[in-house]
Amino acid sequence: MHQKLIIGGVDEAFNVPWKRVIQRKPVLARGLEIEWQDFAGGTGQIMRALNANEIQVATVLTEGVVSDIYKNNQSRIFSSYVISPLEWGVHVHENSPCQQISDIRDAVIAISKFGSGSHLMPILNAYENHWDVHA
Repeated sequence: MHQKLIIGGVDEAFNVPWKRVIQRKPVLARGLEIEWQDFAGGTGQIMRALNANEIQVATVLTEGVVSDIYKNNQSRIFSSYVISPLEWGVHVHENSPCQQISDIRDAVIAISKFGSGSHLMPILNAYENHWDVHA
C-alpha cells in the first residue's frame, strides 16, 4: 500500500531541513511518499491549502494557525518546529537620519505583505509608543 504525505510551507531557510530529508525519500520503501510544496502566498495560502486538504502538514507561523483556529477552521497545532521566538527589529540604512525609535513615528514602513508579521510589528510598535495607528 502506497500513501502520500504532502507538507507545505514557505520557501525560507528554516524549511531547508524538510526539503533535504524529503529528497532522500527516507520512508518510500515502507510505502510512504513525502512531498514538499512551496507556498509563495505565505501563511494565508498555506492555511487555505491545509483546510482544503491539499496538504496534510504545514510548517507555518503560530500566529497564522491560531488565527485559523479562531475562525473555526479544522486546523490544530501538532508540534513546535522552532521553539525560539522570531526577533523583529527596526532597520534603517547606515546613513539614515533615524537614530532612535521616535524618529520613525511618521515614516513610511516597508512590509512584505498586508497581514504578515512585517505588517503587524509596526502596528504593535506604534501602540507601544502611543502613536496614532490610523494616521
